[in-house]
Amino acid sequence: MLLIRKCLNEDITAAGKFYDRVVEYLDAHINYPKWQYKIYPNEDYVRLNLMNDIIKPKQFNT
Repeated sequence: MLLIRKCLNEDITAAGKFYDRVVEYLDAHINYPKWQYKIYPNEDYVRLNLMNDIIKPKQFNT
C-alpha cells in the first residue's frame, strides 16, 4: 500500500536527494520540465515550501 503524507522537517534531506536523483534521470533522458540539478527543485525548495506550508499531499480515494 502506498502511503502519502506531508513532508516533515526530518524528511527534507531525503526529499532533496530524491529530487537530485530525478533530475539526474531527466538529464540522461528527456527533461521535459527543464529541471536543473541542485538548482530547481532542490533541498532548499523543499525547506522553503515546508516552512510556508505550500506543498500539501493530494487526497486520493481508494
